[in-house]
This record gives sequence, structure tokens and C-alpha cells, in this order.
Amino acid sequence: MKLRHTTVLLLPLLLIGLAACTKDNSSSNTKSSVTTLTRFYLSNDSVLKGLNKTAFTIDNDKNVIYNADSLPYLCKTDSLIPTMYGSTLQSITINDTVSYSGNDTIDFTRPVTVTTVATDGESTRTYIVTVNVHQIDPDAYNWAGIKSEIFGDLAAIGQKTVFCQGRLNLFVATSGETVAFTSPDGTAWTRHSVSGLPVGTDVDGIVANGGKFHAVADGKLYTADSPDTWTEAAAADNITRLVFAMNGKLYAFGETDGTRTMFERDTTWHDLGALPDKFPASGFAVCVDAEPSGKNRAYLVGGQTADGTTLGTVWSSENGAYWANLAANKEWFAPRYGAAVVQYAEGLMLIGGADENGIRDDRQWYSPDYGLTWQTPDDKALLPDLWVSRRGHSVVMDDQRYLYIVGGQTASDVLSDVWKGRKNSEMPGF
Repeated sequence: MKLRHTTVLLLPLLLIGLAACTKDNSSSNTKSSVTTLTRFYLSNDSVLKGLNKTAFTIDNDKNVIYNADSLPYLCKTDSLIPTMYGSTLQSITINDTVSYSGNDTIDFTRPVTVTTVATDGESTRTYIVTVNVHQIDPDAYNWAGIKSEIFGDLAAIGQKTVFCQGRLNLFVATSGETVAFTSPDGTAWTRHSVSGLPVGTDVDGIVANGGKFHAVADGKLYTADSPDTWTEAAAADNITRLVFAMNGKLYAFGETDGTRTMFERDTTWHDLGALPDKFPASGFAVCVDAEPSGKNRAYLVGGQTADGTTLGTVWSSENGAYWANLAANKEWFAPRYGAAVVQYAEGLMLIGGADENGIRDDRQWYSPDYGLTWQTPDDKALLPDLWVSRRGHSVVMDDQRYLYIVGGQTASDVLSDVWKGRKNSEMPGF
């Protein structure tokens, strides 16, 4: 036992309550056999501020006391002050030898025994107290290469992965066909022949919406309930490619009287007006997700303009009609195309990309404020050294909050590998 004393604001009241109950029982000669604790908490602000607010469960059937929500990673538990209360107790002993005083520090790195004695002086109960502490770093990412090659026999000229229908769906375009691959976990993949989708369809423009797949080719909108069977759904005369889906609607690039415009589709196409100057036309990274306000927002990062200028911009919109360049006042990262962006861990993560000189070496960026500022992530989030820098890859998140980086290409090779990772704090129940 450590003899350091710490004042706890609630302690005097609790001890007075314990003494008063004992005195009242003695004066009336009423002896109780009740041995239960009714409240237990720990404190020590020098270890963890607010520790006394951590809820502890008192299980009087199994005689155990524990915190269901673990204390933070690396939290020290060797000098904590227990506060215990029972309305009909005569005394409390800790670890069989220490008489509970209410303000001594106790080592909780191992289970601690707490023995209560009722006011009858005979009835006792022994609790086992366990203080749970997270054993893994919540800020660390676990990345692993889980598949070395999905399609070794295809001369791919384009690829796109989307998460839809509870699985990964990879579309690969060659000069003569489009092939689909599906996987529930990124390791085992099933190959599908694709029918109904014209040869030459830009697979980078395939969008998932409402549990279906959508693409534009040859002035027509095509949809599919499964990745292998497509049907013509509507005309798309002025549409050049789909960009994203948001709030149940499709958004697409198009042209109106020679001007690049954004179109929106619910049941019909609606012209939302001209796109801003220096807006990307190709090679941009795109993601849609809800920001802290709860509103869905689309992000288009990097890419190239229609005249081939490589961009370092971050365009954002809540409705597809009004766009703001969040990086208008400062170049946070070098211009790039072929990168991938995903909203994750309370921010945006940008991975990969290339410029006129080839594949970028600065392969990861993170924005903690959803596109306003960017920084290189710390070592805990970095991809492994074995991950090859690339462009043209996809980054998707599944319903277990795992991230998957699929495919892409280097300066000389087409890649069809899969990397899987997740931040520890994103695990369910963490």
C-alpha cells in the first residue's frame, strides 16, 4: 500500500454516510447481515483526470467488480484511490490485510480482493475487483497485404473497386472487354463475365447507388443489379461520365452549349450549371460521406483539368451545384492525379497519385478538418514499406470499417494486389 493521500470531494460525504448508518444500527441494537457494496469508483487526477466518472459494475451474484469500458491505453493503475460505500457495513478490508480508510492508494495492476463485514460482525462477502485497461494503441493502424494478385491474365487499361451489396466489386477494363471480380473479404475473389456494358466503358466512372451499379457509355445510362449483367436504363445525351452518388442521386459531368456542367439525376437529368474554373476533368480522387454536421458532402481531390493541368485542389459540395475549393489559399500537397481519397478516422485520407514526373513519393496525406488543412500522418498510420506507391488504385471501406487498397499501377506495372487496414479505435466496441 502506498501512503500518498489524495482528497476526493465526495469521500467525506460517503464516509459520513457509512458511519451514520453504523451508529444508528448500534444505538437501536439492530444488527444487519447485508454485506453488499452499493457504489465503487476510483480516482487519482494525477493518473487520469475524470477517472472518478468511470462506471464500475458491482455484480453481487458473482461477487466481482469491474469496468466494462476499459481505461485508456497505457493508463497506470498502480496508484489508484478506491471509494466504496455500503449502507449496512461495519468494515471493509482490502487484500485481506489493509483496513479501508478511504484515501490510501492501492495497486490495481492485478485483481484486488475487497472483503466487507456486515454490522452483525459475522456476515462477510469478498469481491474480486478488476480494472480493465486497453491493451492496444487506439491510434495505431494495422495494415497487411492480403492478396498479391487478382487478375494476372488481363491486360488492364482501367480498374475501379466499389463496396456495394456487402462485398468488394472490382471492374477491370481491357481493350476488348470488361471483367468483374467480387470478394467478401479481399482475399478470395470470384471472376464474372460482364454482359450488356459496351466495350470501352470508362470503368472509373462506375458508381454504386441504392444497391445498384451505374455507368455512362455512348450517350446512355446503364444499370446493374449484379456486377455482371447490365441493361440500358435511360438516355444520357449530354453526359460524359458519372462522378459520384449522394443522397440517393447520381451526379455526372456533361456539356451544355460547349460548357462543362454538372448534372444531377433522380428520375430524370437536371442541369446544375457550369463547373468552376480549374475544376478537374479526369484523374481526380472522389469520396462522399457525412461530415460531423451529419450532412453528406462530396470531395474531389487533385486530378487534371480538360487542358491537362495537374491539380492540387480540394473541391467540396453538399449539393453538386455549388463547389468550394478548400485548398484555394494554400498548396498543402503537391498536385497529383490518380490518387484515392476516403473519409476515415474523423478526417480525410489521401493515398498515392502521380504527376508529370511519375509516381509521387509522398504517398499519404491526412486532413483532420475535412479538407481545410493537410498533413503527413504520424508513424502509427503509415502504410508499410512493402506497399508500393502507385496511381489509379481504389480505396474503399467496408461495413466493419476496414480499408481496402485495391490495384493501381506503377510507372511500369499494372497492379492487382489488395492491402487491408483499420485503425484500432475504429474496431466495433473499442
